[in-house]
Amino acid sequence: MDILERIDLIDDFCKYIHNINKVISNYFSVYLFGSILKTDAKPKDIDVLIVYTYYDRSEIIRWEDLLYSYGNFIGLPVDCTILSKEEVMDTKFIERINAFRIIKKK
Repeated sequence: MDILERIDLIDDFCKYIHNINKVISNYFSVYLFGSILKTDAKPKDIDVLIVYTYYDRSEIIRWEDLLYSYGNFIGLPVDCTILSKEEVMDTKFIERINAFRIIKKK
């Protein structure tokens, strides 16, 4: 995958995430991380971090289902990591993985 293909893929994915966010509650922040953001590595999947402030199992399942469906559609699996805001802060997960924020919760 060349750099332009990667940019298009990331752009399309970000648009998809924003569309999901329009129909699912705003308790979530969403980040990209991993090989999809690195120009020197061929991505094997799309790593997504979903951070919630209010735990709603049905909403999380909806996020996962929509993301997995998107991955199946484009032929690149989506790997979801789901953490609470407190877990992210305690572990400094976002800083450690150099995540790129797509959506910040309202």
